[in-house]
Amino acid sequence: MIDDLTSSIINLQSSFQIMASSTYRLAFEQPIHALEERIARLDATEPKTPELHDQVRALRRELADTIRRVYSNL
Repeated sequence: MIDDLTSSIINLQSSFQIMASSTYRLAFEQPIHALEERIARLDATEPKTPELHDQVRALRRELADTIRRVYSNL
């Protein structure tokens, strides 16, 4: 019983990861993906400076606001 439940959870997580990493994007989600890409590029930047940290933090706030705005209009 527990093994079946654990297996189901693992399969569900795997399916979600595949869906989340999918390149299929809806047009209305474009602003969200653009911000996510900017954040990813900045996160990969070296060296990590305080200014870079502040910029990423501001973009993450903007991303949260954008997600709220986009999905509240559905």
